[in-house]
Amino acid sequence: MEDTVTRGSKECFFVEGMGDLDLLFEFEGKDNEEEDDDV
Repeated sequence: MEDTVTRGSKECFFVEGMGDLDLLFEFEGKDNEEEDDDV
């Protein structure tokens, strides 16, 4: 029972983590594009 609950929690955390990474990459990409335009 514990293994099932733990795996479920890890999957949810992994998915949320991936979403956060995508947002961070998008923000970094926009910042980099702005810097390139300024240069």
